[in-house]
Amino acid sequence: MTSPATGGADRRPLAVRVAAGPKLFAPAEAARRLEGWWGDLPPEEAQPLREIAETMPQAGAILAGIAEASPYLFDLIRADGGRLIRLLQCEPDSHLAALIAKAVADVAAAPGPRAAGRRPLPKRQ
Repeated sequence: MTSPATGGADRRPLAVRVAAGPKLFAPAEAARRLEGWWGDLPPEEAQPLREIAETMPQAGAILAGIAEASPYLFDLIRADGGRLIRLLQCEPDSHLAALIAKAVADVAAAPGPRAAGRRPLPKRQ
């Protein structure tokens, strides 16, 4: 949903923007996996994730779907709970723009002939 007050951009966090989650085949097993992971996290990470899943059911359904059917993604989110929290709580449009700007700046500041795409071009014959 867009708003004229924000220039037409949706400024809501990613977790709020999720419209629907997947249909789970084994919801109890997915919930068990999430709870097991959250039980292993420090409280300052587990609590916000639980709150997101409880207060934003669609985001909770996405997390459950990942736990149930995507071992690769589940390993990624388990590797850094804080990163998942930041991702779910961020406003994705400005967050992505900031990540791109940082990557461009990092490349431009990198030493060497290949920095910032400044690799010498081959001479035309």
